[in-house]
Amino acid sequence: MTNTCNSCGATYTPIQRDGSRYFHACGPIPNPAYQPDATQAKFDPRVTIERPNKRDENITGTDPVTQQPIMVSAGLGTTVTTQGA
Repeated sequence: MTNTCNSCGATYTPIQRDGSRYFHACGPIPNPAYQPDATQAKFDPRVTIERPNKRDENITGTDPVTQQPIMVSAGLGTTVTTQGA
């Protein structure tokens, strides 16, 4: 199965070939205050900010009622783009 992150557009496989789990986290984006135009002196592609509605699937703990894992942030969710057999 392949997922597409609705926050950043990344595609990834949540279960790797060796059976281990992959926990997706959206990367930062260029800070618009420093990216007005690549020809201007203020342009610096290294200056970044957190992505709005960032998805971070890393686990922070377990819900005491449901016993389900709690992820850092669901962001805008994911879409299953391919389904395995």
